[in-house]
Amino acid sequence: TNAGVINNADIIACVGDTIILDHAGEYLDGNDKLEFIVSKNANPDFTEILYSSDKPMIWFDPNNMLIGVTYYIKMVAGNKLVSTNLVDPNDPCISYSNIIELIFKESPIFTIQSLDTIYTSCEQFIIELQSLPAYTAFNYINQWSTDIGNILGSLKNSSITLDKNGTYSLTVTDIQGGCSASGKFKVNLL
Repeated sequence: TNAGVINNADIIACVGDTIILDHAGEYLDGNDKLEFIVSKNANPDFTEILYSSDKPMIWFDPNNMLIGVTYYIKMVAGNKLVSTNLVDPNDPCISYSNIIELIFKESPIFTIQSLDTIYTSCEQFIIELQSLPAYTAFNYINQWSTDIGNILGSLKNSSITLDKNGTYSLTVTDIQGGCSASGKFKVNLL
């Protein structure tokens, strides 16, 4: 019995992401089970388990996890308990994989009503991003673009000047965590 290895490096993910673990090298006897565990500690044991599954997929669980806290992912292989269909923690031949860290980051929060149309009689129209204090130029990149993908203005600008009708989008990305949020809107210059 061998749990194999998790090939992923430590993971920083966004709330809402589904993480697929890359794993290899496991060897299971006929009565064994491979289990993927997220726990609060980095020990090769069954304590402080938050999540356990026979599938290599992990996501943020708001009932058991906190944003910014380090959790630990490990695989375990051993005899299967018939009552739970999971690994028997008392199996004397139990095997643990390497352990990697997992941290969830929150995506930026902003609202652009889906494909709202803004009407104006101005020749040029300035749209300014009204953001919370955390959305400063030091922490976030604001990427304004057109419906055909052209990037408008500086990536640090919280506003752009528009002089053409069209569909525009804004993507706000957290520089540290890489999480982002996007929205689209239409402008109709009368």
